[in-house]
Amino acid sequence: MRVPYANVAVTCIGLMPLTTAVASARAATVGDAQPSILAPIGTTRPYALIAPLARVDDRLPIPAAPRAPHAQADDPVLPAPDGLTLTERIGGHVGGVAAFGHVALASHGFRVHAYDLSDPSAPKIARSGPSMAGRPTLLAGNLAAMAQRGEWTYGLMDWDRQTPSDAATRLRLVVLDADLDVAGMLDLPGDTSAGDAGIRTRALELSLFGDHHLAVADSEPDGDHVRLIDVARPSAPVLVGDLRVGGFVEGLAVAGSAAYLVVRELETRDPQLVVVDFTTPAAPQGLPPIALGDEAEKVAVGDGHAFVAGCQSLDIYSLATPGAPRHVGRLGLGAAAPTPAPGPGATPTPAPGPSGGRCAWAAQPTWRDGLLYLATTESVGFFTFEGQTVIHVIDVRRPDTPVRVGQTRFAGATHQLAVGDGFGVVAGMMDGMGVVDLARPDQPQTRGPLIGGRRIIEALAAEPSLVVQGTAFGFASELTFSVPDRGIVGTLDLGALNIARAIVVQAGWVYAITWKTDGAERRTLSELRIVDARDPTVPRAVGRIAAVGILSALTVDGNRLWVTDGPGAADGPSTRGAIRAFDIRDPGRPIEIGRAAGDFVSVAAGGDHAFAGSIDDPPRIHAFALRSSPDGTTLTPVGSLAQDSPALALIAATGRLYARDAAHRVHVVDASDPTQLRPLAAHALEDWSEWWDPPPNLAVRGDFVYAGTHGALETIDVRDPAAPRRLAVRAVPGVGQIASAAAISVPTGGYVAAAGCDVYFAGDVTGLWRFGSDCVSAPRPGTRAWLPWARGG
Repeated sequence: MRVPYANVAVTCIGLMPLTTAVASARAATVGDAQPSILAPIGTTRPYALIAPLARVDDRLPIPAAPRAPHAQADDPVLPAPDGLTLTERIGGHVGGVAAFGHVALASHGFRVHAYDLSDPSAPKIARSGPSMAGRPTLLAGNLAAMAQRGEWTYGLMDWDRQTPSDAATRLRLVVLDADLDVAGMLDLPGDTSAGDAGIRTRALELSLFGDHHLAVADSEPDGDHVRLIDVARPSAPVLVGDLRVGGFVEGLAVAGSAAYLVVRELETRDPQLVVVDFTTPAAPQGLPPIALGDEAEKVAVGDGHAFVAGCQSLDIYSLATPGAPRHVGRLGLGAAAPTPAPGPGATPTPAPGPSGGRCAWAAQPTWRDGLLYLATTESVGFFTFEGQTVIHVIDVRRPDTPVRVGQTRFAGATHQLAVGDGFGVVAGMMDGMGVVDLARPDQPQTRGPLIGGRRIIEALAAEPSLVVQGTAFGFASELTFSVPDRGIVGTLDLGALNIARAIVVQAGWVYAITWKTDGAERRTLSELRIVDARDPTVPRAVGRIAAVGILSALTVDGNRLWVTDGPGAADGPSTRGAIRAFDIRDPGRPIEIGRAAGDFVSVAAGGDHAFAGSIDDPPRIHAFALRSSPDGTTLTPVGSLAQDSPALALIAATGRLYARDAAHRVHVVDASDPTQLRPLAAHALEDWSEWWDPPPNLAVRGDFVYAGTHGALETIDVRDPAAPRRLAVRAVPGVGQIASAAAISVPTGGYVAAAGCDVYFAGDVTGLWRFGSDCVSAPRPGTRAWLPWARGG
């Protein structure tokens, strides 16, 4: 079975020839696999993948902009036409994982992080890489598979930063040293998943063998290959052998001079156990395959046996004759499996109960000291990634009678499992990375997430020292708080189905509009939440503001909070909306000081004036003024401007209004005299949304306007307000590009915010993308872009 994101098998065993009996079988190769010797491919210059970033906090992962995936090491470094440089990705999926001793490695956010798990209940980040000249840097993509031995870490890089397209990109082996700096690399003939729009339908397996060799299984248009790489010189890895196996590779493990692969036959898709003889690395030979059960996916080796796992069963083969595995044992893993026998502890392990889930897939098993550790995923929801993970601990010291001695469960699906000394880590497509305490294998304990899972981003706001996101996954909703260069530092639960629709933040105070649909009465319930996030690690909900109709938008300007409502049933019969002004000199206790009736969907403010987009017929942008009198403060209409499409987003800046309408246009309006709003120009956005309307939001930094869609960030130069022009459209992977095909029915992402020198883009479940910009010199339009997916307009 093939599922998004690859699994990694790590085995380190001495290189030794197969038996004479195996040699006699070499004439029967797998498919039409003929050995070929390939010369080294690509460059070995050690830092071609990365570029420097200014000094930042060293405590947590901090990325920087790399060279584009297709760029060569000697390409000139040119600025992107929009003047932006990717400096950090907050959240997103976890790539490859590996474990050794008390250390776990994880590829996340285009960096590799080492965690000290000597106490699985209190993990600590030990170091992160890579870096150059002491400064943190970014890899060009996450490592989808990793293996580690000695001071070296090996990873296969997948291009999840590249524009999804039909153009294939080459797979790359990256070698990291003990400091997690790039020591070497090698471009491989195999393709990455970028050409498949990031959907992992290709083999990607990595295993160490011998003193200095790697075996890599990957896919090409002519089928899956197993390749041999000599890493005797880590700075200059060399491809020395290649074998096409005539099927789809599901799993890979090595023992001695043989590789054991689970391969699905091209025509029938029937799984087979294929043995590849690597006695001569430059001329690998495939031996006759052995038929397997239909659900077989992954394979591990240990103690002279091969362990072939699916999500419902484990089959064990003797490797007494390495080229001719012989079946010796089997264990069922489904809900109806026998109750595990008592382990070495004082109490027996409880029997697993039926979960009602569907068998989905198995992750790479690991053999250690007579025990086999295996993670299986059961799909329990509509999407393939909605599932639960079961960690099985199986005693295989008697291969003919394997016994499950321990078991625990995780919420969410898992694509990788790595086991170290007394712990395991699981990495999921949507659920981040979790820790399992294996100090007592008969009683494994879930210790919670080490890296948070991916979430759908519904709203976004930022100031220089704090970023706030409204996130959701399934029925759960929360506000997520991030600090630049430190990542996510805190969350606040909003309650089931309370989706954050709009957020503003000022000096650590957060105001968020939430919506909840009452399914029974078919009405939308909305309210404004007030959150004290001055310490974002422990945000506190301190108050709420009720809706007039259905809350639609809000903005903060100095000591004023402006809120708009559209029509809706806030309490009983349908009511008309309003624009309201609040005094927030005490940020936690807003006091309403003005109100005007109307049905509004957007708001912007400057000084004592506010602007609101209405859904009148025709739609208008209305101007209001706060005026004091002996009877108090009043909110008075002072002007309006008719539009042919409602202004769904408004921003006021330096005497101008920027309005994004329902027709995918950005309007520039002279608002220097609010009583005489004057249109200056309209700019048509490039429409990247094939199925759904983009989120109605804008961000402004100086004379540059940023507009997001579900898959792209557009930068507009408004230095001449009468003639705005597109600088660039930057495609950013979203759920439709990198997740499963089923997941594209969730149309979110594309929110944008600007703070200081940074521009943030919500890439849906791919995380929050932070782009740094040059705040001194303006972007240079028309320059060829080397940065990933940026192109001039």
